[in-house]
Amino acid sequence: MYLELIIWTIIGAFILLLVTTCLLEKLHIHDFVPAPGGEPLTDSSYFSAMNDAARRLGFKAAGVFIQKRNSRVYQAQVALWLSPERDILLQVGGGKTTGVYIKRTILSSIVESDQIIQTQDDFGMADLSGLTHRKVLVNADLDELLACHRERLAPYLGQKRSFSIGTAFADWESIRVMKAEQMARMGLAKFLNREQTIYRHTLKGAWLQYYRGFRSQLAEGKDQVERISKRRPGSTK
Repeated sequence: MYLELIIWTIIGAFILLLVTTCLLEKLHIHDFVPAPGGEPLTDSSYFSAMNDAARRLGFKAAGVFIQKRNSRVYQAQVALWLSPERDILLQVGGGKTTGVYIKRTILSSIVESDQIIQTQDDFGMADLSGLTHRKVLVNADLDELLACHRERLAPYLGQKRSFSIGTAFADWESIRVMKAEQMARMGLAKFLNREQTIYRHTLKGAWLQYYRGFRSQLAEGKDQVERISKRRPGSTK
């Protein structure tokens, strides 16, 4: 009985921590700027491997951007690439947050009715807007991610949004804006400034990040448990 009580106490504390973190964290939409000289400020073997793979697969470089906040906690960076067909926006995440290296690659396409098809190699905060159809392929290399993404795009015969080198960064930010504005309309987020560039989850949104987001990602992770031990790109261990 006491063991069961301890287990439930730990679970309850975890849920409370996750919901509280989501409720209090300020999320910035426009907090990235071009990296000086277009080069990454920090590096990791993962970041280098994914960017090298993008170049090998014929993607066109659209710039490197770094997170600019008045805090040393947030030191993320992102390299943007376009597929040869210009229907896929590739985001390679690098840098650090709270001292932890960011290792996440995301392929995004926008299809009919502003629906976002997104394929990525690691989990992250769930998109509660309903605009994103996301698939996580745990620890995938870029070849796997691209094949999976192309397969998911196949049923969409309608026109896909075409990206360009000059507007890739604006397009990437516009996707973030679309999600934030939709969540605000749904009562899941609220903007904190007049410019609507910073927002927080509402209590309902924070709860759904756990109940719908975390739990669904946990289930998706269990379905790919055999991939957990797969080496990530750039890893030598």
